[in-house]
Amino acid sequence: MLNAKGAKYVDLALFVAPDRDRHRSFMLASGDGARTLKRIMAPYGMNPEVVAGEAGRATTIKTLANIYYKGIQALCLELAISAWKVGIDPQLLAPLVIKPVESLPKDEEMAFWIVRGIVHAERKAAELESIIKAVREWGVKPIMLDATRKRLKTVSDYGLKRYLEGVGRKGSDKALLKAIGKVHKERELKTP
Repeated sequence: MLNAKGAKYVDLALFVAPDRDRHRSFMLASGDGARTLKRIMAPYGMNPEVVAGEAGRATTIKTLANIYYKGIQALCLELAISAWKVGIDPQLLAPLVIKPVESLPKDEEMAFWIVRGIVHAERKAAELESIIKAVREWGVKPIMLDATRKRLKTVSDYGLKRYLEGVGRKGSDKALLKAIGKVHKERELKTP
């Protein structure tokens, strides 16, 4: 409707609270007016990263990123509560868990964790059983740990590992998508 009247639409997704950097905050823009907005606002220091695609794509990316952000927040809370229950200062754990693989390039980090999660899913799900038991004994309800165990068990049951044999971090995202597609197709064919 807006386009029919000659208007262009822009979807902006802020990734940080704007109170500090205001219009200079990191943001994504999508929609047919995104490049125009970027050009018009550049002299004022506003520099959104333009994402190809229709309006709504920027907020979809933010929603996907929030799966990680909210999940890591809840996981850190569960870790801190568990540490407190056994008399350990959570800050002692920070160097071990916040960035455990310092040499890993940032653009390879997600692929690293995904591939490790798939390749070792069965073992990690089994290890979590004893960790969950210990956390319960400490008086903490292991909400995030239990969800993690369930996710790893599901990944193990899907057999994604067989599709990633010999795949390194580089290009693993494409191999992962192919593997998910193959498993989905196989499971779809087996469903009555």
